[in-house]
Amino acid sequence: MMQKIEYRAATIEDIPMIREFRITQLSRGGTVEVPDITAELNPFFEERFQSDAIYQVFACKDDEVIATGAVLFY
Repeated sequence: MMQKIEYRAATIEDIPMIREFRITQLSRGGTVEVPDITAELNPFFEERFQSDAIYQVFACKDDEVIATGAVLFY
């Protein structure tokens, strides 16, 4: 039997995981070298969560985040 995928909204406490997903996503493009933006990601996501300008969702299977998606409001 397949394990059910569960979804949950991300919170400000999830920023370290969101940051790692974003860095991985950018590095997988492969066509252009990605500058190290690690230092900029924490303040970016902190501001978005504090101002309710982001809705980020995690897809989880077996208590592991397997995918994520987000909507940013400007």
